[in-house]
Amino acid sequence: MKRFLTVFFSLICLSSVNAADLVETTPKVLPIKSLIDINGGSFNLGNMEDNVLVLHFWATWCSSCAGEMESLNSLQKLLKKDRIVVLPISEDFKTDLVVKDFYQSYGLTSLPSFIDKNQKMFHEFGIVNLPATLVVDSLGQVVAVANGPVDWLAPKNIALLKKYVAKKVEENPAYVKLINSQRSPKNDLQTQPIQNIDKIVPKSAQTELEVTKDSQIEVGEIRVANISGDQFSLKVRRPVNF
Repeated sequence: MKRFLTVFFSLICLSSVNAADLVETTPKVLPIKSLIDINGGSFNLGNMEDNVLVLHFWATWCSSCAGEMESLNSLQKLLKKDRIVVLPISEDFKTDLVVKDFYQSYGLTSLPSFIDKNQKMFHEFGIVNLPATLVVDSLGQVVAVANGPVDWLAPKNIALLKKYVAKKVEENPAYVKLINSQRSPKNDLQTQPIQNIDKIVPKSAQTELEVTKDSQIEVGEIRVANISGDQFSLKVRRPVNF
């Protein structure tokens, strides 16, 4: 069984030997809210709001992963002030110690370390080989992916990451979608501007109230005359003991 797993994982990794492109995709909301760090703690991704996240899936047994992890370490050093954060997620089955040893051996001092317990995210995201990467924009949406090792220091890839830094929108997309789903047809009609507004709503007016009593109800009429001589009235009914 061990031999089968070793061959299987080698095939997963070998399929990623050729350089891969970082490809933009239709934005999709990232379905996870947190990661488990190398020490077993929970890291809330909500704390990374307004940052571009590079979720990188890798493993110590993956032959093409080592060089890319060094490249990501250099990328993080280069972009540490640009709100671009690299979050490597290990798919190792052995103890977390192998990951710690790997970081020490390759001098990955600029990268944090996370563990995908029981390969939950590996399956949830439909990853088929390692390494694999998801780029998440400042709105929490997956906007680019890569299946295989990427040349992270290539100008085109750095430019793509910077493109999504602090990307601003005028309105929250989820809120706009909610409003549009509840909008009735009449709300879509354009409101026409009122002409000669000063004649309809006068700057000054005289108000007259006439009240007649009918049993326990007062019936009144409010009359308004504007400065142009136009008159308007409003019927009023209310209980006597109001």
